[in-house]
Amino acid sequence: PQKLRRGCVPLPEFAAGFAAAHAGEAVPAGPLSLALARAIRERTGVAIPQDAFKQETLPAHLVMNFKLVDEHGRQLDMGRNLAQLRATHAAQASASFAGVAAARAGTARAGGGGPLAAGATPSMSPGRILHSGRSAWDFGTLEELQEVGALIGYPALVDTGERVNVELFDEPGAAQAAHAKGLTRLLRLQLALPIRYLEKSLNVRAIGLMYTPFGGERDLVAQLIEAGLKRACLAPPLPRSEADFSARRDEGRARLTLITQEITGLIMRVLEAHLAMQKKLAGAKAFPQVMQDIAGQLERLLPKSFIVALPYERLAHLPRYLQAIGVRLDKLRADPARDARLMAEFAPLSQNHQRRMIELARAGSADPRLEEFRWLLEELRVSLYAQELRTPMPVSVKRLAKVWEAYRSL
Repeated sequence: PQKLRRGCVPLPEFAAGFAAAHAGEAVPAGPLSLALARAIRERTGVAIPQDAFKQETLPAHLVMNFKLVDEHGRQLDMGRNLAQLRATHAAQASASFAGVAAARAGTARAGGGGPLAAGATPSMSPGRILHSGRSAWDFGTLEELQEVGALIGYPALVDTGERVNVELFDEPGAAQAAHAKGLTRLLRLQLALPIRYLEKSLNVRAIGLMYTPFGGERDLVAQLIEAGLKRACLAPPLPRSEADFSARRDEGRARLTLITQEITGLIMRVLEAHLAMQKKLAGAKAFPQVMQDIAGQLERLLPKSFIVALPYERLAHLPRYLQAIGVRLDKLRADPARDARLMAEFAPLSQNHQRRMIELARAGSADPRLEEFRWLLEELRVSLYAQELRTPMPVSVKRLAKVWEAYRSL
């Protein structure tokens, strides 16, 4: 947005300087948007949120074009939508990876050595576990990627419940998700004493009853502490070395209590808004279609583990989304025809998005742009049903239809 980029003018010179500064990087440290945000912050002192980059509006020719080739260099497929390519070929690629990794592990066990020999436990996950049962970072630096025969694997920490493993994944998104959970488990092990103190001192009685639809107090405290650990210690890019992990752990230790209390206050506001909305929802039984629409919205907004399932930046918007549902219900009785008209305008966009999400979920894949579109849909609901609550960016059915068409054209 213009108000965030005004400190970077003239833009061509800033862009050229940024490109020159990063020209020598073989593998950039994280997404391009993160590197841009850091460069802008260094120049202007302004913190740039990741959702300020509207990547879904990029013209197709500015998006990377991917070619999928086999081991002989023959082209199997091509497209600008990497998530769609992965979804189409995920099963075949995963089977190839598992076969090569298992063969590699067999060679290592037979005395051939190789990267899968150290600490491997074939009985748990043949060929994929590099180190198992760790409670400290004693396995060296995790590279961003690792060669497995003719294929590429992505090492990541994996939470096993009590300890962590280091395992290889065939898909970077799955590795990143597992790594975040594994880091959280390792932090819990390393910060056991301060976490135990926090569990005893955290006062959740005021919100325990409101949290009942989602779980008990023990689960509430566990989620609050996990969310606190992530916010205190695991800002992207995630640590991949012992030194970086130790620094994050030590820095986070000092602010864990304060950050967890801050999150607790936010969750109280979420639950208060949820309770107020539920009281209004009880009076809307005469409108079954609206009830069904709102029930689906709430299922996506507030899954049972929403405190840890959603990043803090998204949690912060939940009270407004819930208030918007309440405003919609207030207006419903006065003008049900208006609500029906708005729902008919909104439905095609929502249905397209949900169908695509289901397709990717079945293929075990994901697309960050679909996640961004999901939150644009929530803002569109606010704009349609509760415009007085305002949205952080302009949204309309027409704007989102254009964004969706741009996504589908890739």
